[in-house]
Amino acid sequence: MKYFLVFIPLILISCTTFVAKPDKLSETGRASGTWSGYIERFSTKVLPNDTGEPIYQVVVLNCGEIPELYIKLKEGGPFQKFYQEYEVLEKSGNLLMNIIHDGGAWVESQTWGIVFISSKKADIQWSRMVSNIKKESTASLRSFGEVGYGKMEKISDSCDST
Repeated sequence: MKYFLVFIPLILISCTTFVAKPDKLSETGRASGTWSGYIERFSTKVLPNDTGEPIYQVVVLNCGEIPELYIKLKEGGPFQKFYQEYEVLEKSGNLLMNIIHDGGAWVESQTWGIVFISSKKADIQWSRMVSNIKKESTASLRSFGEVGYGKMEKISDSCDST
């Protein structure tokens, strides 16, 4: 009986210290493949091309050196490929993509962060800031920002699904 009482605390301790192993990402640490999801977005201003929909559908092709990012701005609309000249930083299999685009009269910066939670699930965050010095200082769209966040799921191990 006393041995039984000794084993009960050991069993309880082993149950509380058990840690489930996370899904493995790819061998290189990258979660390669095609990922799809939705971003709920917020803006500091109402934009001229605003569809009124607070959600963008996003597809990320993560199979080459530089991930490709596509966004559908409205239901039934086409996917649009955003900039291709992203600076990509990869840490622990997660992606951080940055770009600063100087359009002469205006400057735009965007940052996309993708955190791969498992081999099938990811979180995505986006921020965008635009400044247009050619506009009057009182103009509504002289400067504005947008942010968004959402969840993504892996829909294919390849990038042939677009």
